[in-house]
Amino acid sequence: MRLFTQEEIQSWRVGLMPGLVVIGLVILFRITGFLQSLELIALDSFLRWRPEESIDKRILIVGINEQDIQRIGTYPIPDRDLASLLRKLATYKPRAIGIDIVRDLPVDPGYTDLVAAFQAIKTVIGIEKALPDQYGNTINPPPTLPPEQVGFADVIPDADGHIRRSLLGTSNLEGEYKFSLAILLAKAYLSKEGISLTNGTDDPIAMQFGTTELTRFRPNSGGYVRADAGGNQILINFRNAREPFRIVSLNDIQTGNIDPSWIRDRIVLIGITSHSAKDIVNVSAIPSSTPGLVFGVEVHAHTVSQIISAVLDGRPLLRVWSDSWEYIWIMVWGFLGISLARLTKTPRHNLLSVSVAGISLVGLSLWPRMLMATIYQSFFTLPIVATCNLTNGLQAIACD
Repeated sequence: MRLFTQEEIQSWRVGLMPGLVVIGLVILFRITGFLQSLELIALDSFLRWRPEESIDKRILIVGINEQDIQRIGTYPIPDRDLASLLRKLATYKPRAIGIDIVRDLPVDPGYTDLVAAFQAIKTVIGIEKALPDQYGNTINPPPTLPPEQVGFADVIPDADGHIRRSLLGTSNLEGEYKFSLAILLAKAYLSKEGISLTNGTDDPIAMQFGTTELTRFRPNSGGYVRADAGGNQILINFRNAREPFRIVSLNDIQTGNIDPSWIRDRIVLIGITSHSAKDIVNVSAIPSSTPGLVFGVEVHAHTVSQIISAVLDGRPLLRVWSDSWEYIWIMVWGFLGISLARLTKTPRHNLLSVSVAGISLVGLSLWPRMLMATIYQSFFTLPIVATCNLTNGLQAIACD
């Protein structure tokens, strides 16, 4: 057995102190949130780099686009046109129809037609804004829809203005607990499969469908530090595809220019897909025709798809490591860096070894999942640990 010489021991001591300082600084950066913006950018990148997924055919988006608005001649579209759309959709017998359009006040002509449509079609779910904005304003639901057919459409942007989380449930100013549009649509769809919504098994505050518990977002989840985790939130596992959902126009529905199977027994989401209406949010985690920008109705569709795909298909949710494992991860890579620095003899070799370690770390985060996706075609799931840099991981399990 070879013993270390006094010179080698002294060499390790000399290198150990700077290394421990670096590890301490990284932990300090993690605690203070100094690296949060970089970690969130890394999460977006890792989600985009996953293998492309297929269209979720269980969801259809009816997008009211610029051509629809020009043809109708006014915006917001009148109640008459919305009522006509609902009646047409109802003939195809979808499981649920979500309306991501505010209707707290009449938009004449046709208010009585819309009220009649709401009363006749029990699968309709409207929206409200349950949380006050910066001016303290909320938006009431359609007054003629019963409370069980109303979900809130509030979204919670991160500090950089991007959407990465979905609010599933919260209490309003009166203390009444409300569910989101996405949860109510998922509940309506899954109830037909005999699956009901309950409280979580491991986390009683979380929501659960069948045996699938929706992992609740916490203030320090992943790369976040002291984030607003109020209500019941989850990280959105956006569907990674150029066309994650079928999108048709209002005119397509009114003229019957659509395959009925796209609607029958599906979830239909009605929303605005016109850039002039400005119902657009920032999302960098998925590719889009307008990089970084996604229509609001699409975000609701991604959340619904995430839930029903997790419950019915076993598509993994986004989960994060505990704080303890994060700090272990930092220290492991920190001591690996110290070891590489002491074992290499020259700065060139040192730089090369650290570069190889960094590339290996990124490769270990992405390559196994991509390889398994190719070989097993979704029959096998291997989590990815998405990492931000050589010493501190984002710790989000980014899966298809």
